[in-house]
Amino acid sequence: MSLSKILNLIARRISDTSATCIPIMMICVSSSTNNCRFWRMKALSSPIRSLRFVLLYVLVPVLVVALAFFAFYYYSPVTSTVRLTDTSKSSLPFYGADITLEYADKSETRHVDRLSDEVVFKEIHTKYLGENARLKIESKGYVTVDTVLSLEKNVTLGISRDSSLAMIFGTVKDEDNRPLADATVQVLDMKTVSDGMGNFQLPIPAEKQKEEQRVTVYKDGYQLWDFTGPVSDKVPWKIILRK
Repeated sequence: MSLSKILNLIARRISDTSATCIPIMMICVSSSTNNCRFWRMKALSSPIRSLRFVLLYVLVPVLVVALAFFAFYYYSPVTSTVRLTDTSKSSLPFYGADITLEYADKSETRHVDRLSDEVVFKEIHTKYLGENARLKIESKGYVTVDTVLSLEKNVTLGISRDSSLAMIFGTVKDEDNRPLADATVQVLDMKTVSDGMGNFQLPIPAEKQKEEQRVTVYKDGYQLWDFTGPVSDKVPWKIILRK
């Protein structure tokens, strides 16, 4: 078969492919440049073939990649990390906290031992991100947090001390169980006096709160009362002064 026939055959085969544009080819049939001939390869003239090419080799691959990316993003589970901060800036010890996350029909509880610890809730479906979720935090000595928020990958919530150590209250009586008025009750540098029924209340600021406090009570004509005991917002101090 001659070289010209081979070239003609190649040209016909190329013209039958799905190429939308085939450049001009310069083919030399001899070593002389004067004997070189130009072979113009035909571009596809059929619009149906052009459309088929665009669909098969452009749109379909793009669609497949897009669907694969969407499926990976939509069905891949994510995590939500919850961090706590003490907004009261208390120096009191932290005894841990239980953190409960509720979303959709799921409920999970995690425990932290230190305020600096993070809680990681795993295997959360991506579709729940941005949706409302309930977050509950329970910790001894702190106000319980029970709130609804938008579920995100990172959540930071502030917790504050409750009032369980913020007040010392009780009664002052004599040995005959009679109320004593105007008895001075002192804790650190803070003072108050009992009323006509012997009742007293002494607020303790956050920076001076402790689980145990030293309380002194005195009144003219009576012995000094001095005792260190636990502070509670439920149990009153019952103080008896002796002459």
